[in-house]
Amino acid sequence: VLHPQSMRPAREGDIPVRVKNSYNPKAPGTLITKARDMSK
Repeated sequence: VLHPQSMRPAREGDIPVRVKNSYNPKAPGTLITKARDMSK
């Protein structure tokens, strides 16, 4: 769980954040960036 304010430095610095699944660390996870790419 990420609090929205914890993402502020990454957002302002244009730094991508990858959220991983601790139960499946080999899974790619979710990449959070400024760009909106809804493709799957």
